Amino acid sequence: MPTAAQIPAVLQCNMESETHDFINLVEEIQVQTGKTRPYNFNADGGSQDIDAEGVVLPIRGSMVLYTCGSIAGMPGDTGKNCTRQEQPTS
Repeated sequence: MPTAAQIPAVLQCNMESETHDFINLVEEIQVQTGKTRPYNFNADGGSQDIDAEGVVLPIRGSMVLYTCGSIAGMPGDTGKNCTRQEQPTS
């Protein structure tokens, strides 16, 4: 189980992605951990790759999501190829 100090890196590895047109980055991650609890299908059933036999470590926090794409052929848009979304209650 990751420690609170390791969770930001785990989130980045799981949430950052690249497609043909876009790159998605996660920065400024702040987390708080809760008390471990047993797996509950109603609360955790939508999570991929979860170990239903293990315990769940609830986390909450904030982060900033960046999505960037190509601006090729778009005059006047230099430097405007990224969006920044603050997620204060992730």
